[in-house]
Amino acid sequence: MKFIWSGSGAMTALFIFLGALVGFFSVDAAGLTLAVLIAVLVSAIPNQIMASRLEAKSRESIDPETGETVTGDRSSLLFIPVTYWTHVILLVGVIVEAFLLLGRFGD
Repeated sequence: MKFIWSGSGAMTALFIFLGALVGFFSVDAAGLTLAVLIAVLVSAIPNQIMASRLEAKSRESIDPETGETVTGDRSSLLFIPVTYWTHVILLVGVIVEAFLLLGRFGD
């Protein structure tokens, strides 16, 4: 599915799904606020580990169409590089936690 992900982008989608699943099943035991935190951490930590390993393995190559030197891994999910998804996950988690703490969502 080139349009949805490329390279290891499917792993990022899997990490987000597993984080949401763990968070869903921990709501009863931990409460909604803590469950969101658990879901974000379960998604973001493995994604950051994977992204840093992909960056460590990446090497320079020359793009055949433009002739420019390209460095880094080209894995992406929804056209966003895998290395940025950790930040996206954390940002969404902070926004949801802020809404929860401000009482905008029910607990």
